[in-house]
Amino acid sequence: MKYRAVNLIYFSPTKTTEKIVKTISSELGLSVTSDINLTYPRFIMETEISTKSISIIGVPVYAGRIPVTAYERIKKINGNDTLAVIVVVYGNRDYEDALIELKEVSREIGFVPFAGATFIGEHSFSNETKPIAKGRPDDEDIQKARDFGRRIREKLRSNNFKCLTVNGNYPLKEPMRKMDFSPETDNEKCSRCGQCITACPTEAIELKDEIKSNQNECILCFACVKFCPENARYVDEPNINSFIDLLHTTCSERKEPEFFI
Repeated sequence: MKYRAVNLIYFSPTKTTEKIVKTISSELGLSVTSDINLTYPRFIMETEISTKSISIIGVPVYAGRIPVTAYERIKKINGNDTLAVIVVVYGNRDYEDALIELKEVSREIGFVPFAGATFIGEHSFSNETKPIAKGRPDDEDIQKARDFGRRIREKLRSNNFKCLTVNGNYPLKEPMRKMDFSPETDNEKCSRCGQCITACPTEAIELKDEIKSNQNECILCFACVKFCPENARYVDEPNINSFIDLLHTTCSERKEPEFFI
């Protein structure tokens, strides 16, 4: 079959997964027919994929698994027995079972995953004093994403789509435990611009007299922290601060993308 288009499907609160997915797509020589951004609920709808297209599905890794929110939103898509490239992006710690989970989820909704990859993005918990994979994906990562895209293009020409094998384990590891806290706001710095509200993938933030966060809805993606222009959003929770210290110390050695094709 001659493929005419590519669908981009991604959940990307801090934009790193989106960047990788679009870079891979740029090397396929196909027009983008659908840009399905699952990050924000206002853009979610039931979607059926065209039979003459392929898809690139990208999600971040949260504690070695797919974010529950991403999983729930991906399930609204009908893959229509079409080919898919699966991609997970992690913060230089470990992707553990996320890629094999994405493979199974994509198969459940009707995709045929034929290639996969893992990439590294700046960790959501990274900050100026405790950087974790700061600035990634960097130029080297982007070049590797382009290389991967070119390999996908060659595979499409070969028409050889054997069963995809990726790293991961069954049973899947336990998902991240829900924590009863969320980033806070320094009201003296906050300008009430609303960018944190716009950035939040679960609509967990609202502006009343001041910025308020719903801890039950927060998924700790830290998009509100990263995109606040006044640096008014912050985290002051002992367990998370200790975990950030640990990641900063133990995840300093650079990890590289992996391809499964």
